[in-house]
Amino acid sequence: MSSFVTNIAMASPHDPQAFRFLDFPGELRNQVYRELLTTKAVKKVWPCGHHTYKFHMAVLRTNHQIFEEAMAIFETNVFIHIETMSSGLVDMMRYACFHFIQIGEKADIGVSDSYLSVDIFCLQERCEDTSFHFITCLEDLPEMCQILVYEGLGIPGFNEQLTLEVQLCNWNDAFDPVSESLQRSLLMPFARLKDLNELQLHGPWNKTILKDFRKALKTREPTMEEKLYGAISLKDDGNDALKACNYELAIQKYLEAFEITHTTVTDYSLIVRVESHFDQILSNGKHGGENGAYVRYLLYFRLTSNIILTYTKLGEYQKAIHWGNSQVEEMKRDSLREDPRDHLVQPKDEAKFWYRLALACKGAFKYNQALRALHTAMQQLPGDRLIGRAVRNVMIEGNFYCTCGPKAVLDEMCPFLFKMLVECGGVEGSCQCSRCR
Repeated sequence: MSSFVTNIAMASPHDPQAFRFLDFPGELRNQVYRELLTTKAVKKVWPCGHHTYKFHMAVLRTNHQIFEEAMAIFETNVFIHIETMSSGLVDMMRYACFHFIQIGEKADIGVSDSYLSVDIFCLQERCEDTSFHFITCLEDLPEMCQILVYEGLGIPGFNEQLTLEVQLCNWNDAFDPVSESLQRSLLMPFARLKDLNELQLHGPWNKTILKDFRKALKTREPTMEEKLYGAISLKDDGNDALKACNYELAIQKYLEAFEITHTTVTDYSLIVRVESHFDQILSNGKHGGENGAYVRYLLYFRLTSNIILTYTKLGEYQKAIHWGNSQVEEMKRDSLREDPRDHLVQPKDEAKFWYRLALACKGAFKYNQALRALHTAMQQLPGDRLIGRAVRNVMIEGNFYCTCGPKAVLDEMCPFLFKMLVECGGVEGSCQCSRCR
């Protein structure tokens, strides 16, 4: 909630200089209503990427005038009603961390009608006695359709079992008919769902939009190989932008590479989707004969390493560290798999990753973490002088040297760190700090 709304809420009714809420101009009151009652304002994203909504409906119970004004703002939201008889579909959405605004047998936003009604039937799982109801919103509709796409890619024959009935609900067309742009936003996300058992469209849809929708529905989904090689091409484009010091473009290309290979990037996490879709042998191109899941794993490792470097170049060290720590956690999880893939990463690539993470930590003045990252890099490339110089610089800048001599490193660091530093030419066998030189 904005500081403007907070300041209004904290104003004392006994303060002679305080305005009554209704004394504020209508534009400011509308700003408050938007902060309290619109999906964009009340959406909260959690660290795991999951999000929730909390509408402040109590404002509608203040008085008649505020009810009328606030309701007008609330009705600018575009809600979508979804009904299904498949409990498996419900579980699938929950597993994918998709959050419905409301859920239940009588899910109803309470004070507004929905613009779109969607019935989803699954032929293999249909219970005539049980019906599940959800409310979602326009902003989340593409994500919901994308989750259905992921299931279709990961489970052979899934789409052929689905029947969708999509009803445009022109519930207030006497006053505000559904615009063409809104109709397009409501309908086009469903064009990603290919080869359904049946798709029925009902309601006053615009004919041009229906024509465009049917054309998009016939558009072929790229193959697994096309997605992988497209992502590799985007990575190369990002590398070119990085070399040209166009760091924002480089980040954009790297993130697009994740997106087209079905990985969701949030501010807090990477959500890797449909592993089974890529778990097949490539038949063409540079990686012909290799497992697609392995190629994607190695691609993601290199993308992450490049993103760390790019954010470090931008001086956004915390973002770089976040990406590095996320990759470290992924490496730990991978080591627990029945078929760990750490052997796919060459020592040179892994050393580069740890070296770049160390530079980001150094930029953020996290010297202990930087030294640990450099120590791991040393283990991958013993004797590398670039890493050795980085260790020396971090130790000097972090004041890990003192007048005691060359062995005065922190006790918590690896006892062989300084020995390895000497071996790779980082020091000459004597203390290099500014006080001892």
